Amino acid sequence: MIIDKTIEEITKMVDLKPEEIREHIEDWAIPLMTKGIIVRLNIKRWRGRSKIEPEELGIDRIDEQWESFSDEYINYGSKLLLPKRILKRMNNVECSARRNIKEYSFDTVWGQFVPCSVFDEWKTKNEEIKEKYIKEARLIYDDYESIIKEVIEEYKQMATKTYKRAKMTEDYTSFENRFIDNIKREIISKEDFLESLDYTSLYYFIPLPSQVKEEIYDTKQLEMKIEDVESEQNMKKIVREEAIRKKSEYIEHFLNATVGKIREMILEIIGEVKIGVNIERSEFSADKNRKKLLGMIEKIRILDFYNDSEIRDSLDKLQLDLEKDKEYRSDEEIYKSLEELETVAKSGIIKLIGGKKLLEI
Repeated sequence: MIIDKTIEEITKMVDLKPEEIREHIEDWAIPLMTKGIIVRLNIKRWRGRSKIEPEELGIDRIDEQWESFSDEYINYGSKLLLPKRILKRMNNVECSARRNIKEYSFDTVWGQFVPCSVFDEWKTKNEEIKEKYIKEARLIYDDYESIIKEVIEEYKQMATKTYKRAKMTEDYTSFENRFIDNIKREIISKEDFLESLDYTSLYYFIPLPSQVKEEIYDTKQLEMKIEDVESEQNMKKIVREEAIRKKSEYIEHFLNATVGKIREMILEIIGEVKIGVNIERSEFSADKNRKKLLGMIEKIRILDFYNDSEIRDSLDKLQLDLEKDKEYRSDEEIYKSLEELETVAKSGIIKLIGGKKLLEI
């Protein structure tokens, strides 16, 4: 984990207790947690799906033993109650919204953490996607009757095939009516379809570990004021220890999801670029990987809300090499810049947390 690794590195260099180093790291990390908010997208609608019953596949369940086994172990899947092209249109818009939030955020245990530095940009794009979502839904609503008519016609054809496969003694007209009536009961009205729609962005602050710290302090103060029996003292001790553990976990999760994630992303892209490159580097091609590397640089800059100067300086150098005119571009120099960036990404976060100041303590 990122904090444990950093503590281990610093203890090798200075005469400080691990808990002192941890406190310094946590004091540095807590303000970062206020530089953004948690965003949750609540996108809902009637999905136009329903469970397939065995009778719809021409399977007769008159055997009680088979019926019991089937209910326990067999999933017959689901059926669509809207045409696939209709569902795909709505799904595509929803996927756009999910991709957009992913582009501008970090995936944390609380949800998607969107830095303040890119919040407005994300929100503008999210509003555009929301408008498209509502527009697609309105098109479906306006044409709902004809869409459902198409669905019913398709299921009538399926009823014919099911009837023949099941070799039923019931007359076909009665079977089809019952079959289609079951489908109709599962299709909601156009008003209910409209009512099922929701596209809401919910915003939260990360519960700050500093608040947990205050809880710890308050508990200590209470212990000092009240003479408790031993069981009560033990109970307060458990609560305090749990609060301390929770505070450390909060910060560890946050740093791994942000600082750690960016460095992990860099190493992943560099690893992809370096695949197949031999020791002499003769197989490395800047032109082949230029677009991917420039995309990585842009992505990192968007998410660098905590001002990682080491990473930023290395990215600047790499970008400068990549943006030179082709005749002046050197694969050797670009590869060298990549290796320097890789080294920085693999290093700890000592400098980032004010390690120089810490080492002078």
